[in-house]
Amino acid sequence: MKRLIFSMLILGLACNTVLAQGKKTKVAKMEPVLESGYYLITKSKKGQNDTVKGKIQTNPDDFLDFYKKFGFVDAKKGPKIVPMDSKKARGYGFTSAGSTHHFEVIDEEGVPVFAECLVRGRLNLYETRYDGEDLKGEPAVCSNFYVQDTRAEGKDAALKDLKKIKINRFYKKFLKDYMKDNESLWKELDKELWDKEHDEGLRKYLTKYLNEFNKGGSSSAGSESEEE
Repeated sequence: MKRLIFSMLILGLACNTVLAQGKKTKVAKMEPVLESGYYLITKSKKGQNDTVKGKIQTNPDDFLDFYKKFGFVDAKKGPKIVPMDSKKARGYGFTSAGSTHHFEVIDEEGVPVFAECLVRGRLNLYETRYDGEDLKGEPAVCSNFYVQDTRAEGKDAALKDLKKIKINRFYKKFLKDYMKDNESLWKELDKELWDKEHDEGLRKYLTKYLNEFNKGGSSSAGSESEEE
C-alpha cells in the first residue's frame, strides 16, 4: 500500500513538471509594431474627408496579409487594433524604415485585393503577392504586376483600365502601347540584365523604367534626340 501511494505521488509530480515545462516553452506572440499611416474609407459623403489617420500594424503574422487585410488604430479612437479589409477601406498606406507604402483595392480575377502601388503618374504600376511556385516548382512567394495609362483616350482608351502584365518573352511587346510616346526608352527594355527567375528583380526593373517614362527621360535616348 505504501509503495502504491509513493508511486502515485511520483506520477503526480512528474505530470506537474511536464505541464509546468509546457507553459514555459509556449511561444509568445509578437507584440504588434505600429507605424504612422492612414486608410481611405470606401464611401464618403460630399464634403467629407475620406482619409482616416492613425497607426498601421506593420508586423502581421504573415506579410502576405498586407494584400488581403491590415490592422489599424484610429488616432482619435485608439488604442484597439481594428482588422480592416476591402469592405471597410479602398486603400491604405504607412511609412516604415524610411520607406512609404501605398495600397489600393483592385479586382484580381473577380476578387478584391490590396495591391501595392509601385509607380504613380501617367503610368501606374501595381503589385500583388501570393504563395505559389518558382520556375523549378519549389514553393515561393510570387507576384502579379498590373499597369494602366491614366491619360489614355480615344482609340487607346482601353489602356486606362488596369491590366495584368504578361510576364513572358512577349512582355516587351505588351508594354509597347503604354510606352509609345517614348519609343527610345521602350527599346531599351531587355538591354539591361535582370534576374528573370525572381519577381524581386522584375519589380525593380519595371519600377525603374516606368518611373523613367513618367519623368519623360531616358538614359540614352535623351542624348540621341538632342543631337538630332
